[in-house]
Amino acid sequence: MTARMACPRCQTEQLDEREKDGVSIDTCPACRGIWLDRGELEKLITRGRAESETYRDRSRSSDAPPSSDDPRRARKKSWLDIFD
Repeated sequence: MTARMACPRCQTEQLDEREKDGVSIDTCPACRGIWLDRGELEKLITRGRAESETYRDRSRSSDAPPSSDDPRRARKKSWLDIFD
């Protein structure tokens, strides 16, 4: 069993260690701070970018180009329209 670390911010509370997708995240129950060890932020960023690209690729392949009568192609209203 490993010793729990005190929160660097509160210095009174012990951090809770949680595992998320292979990354160990230390959280403070008092101040709700999140603490990561070296390299863990980079892992989360890399994983988030990969998921974002996958989502973007899926949405591009499922969207057909809008037709000319598609309401999404309608001109957006602007505050300048009051002068028309």
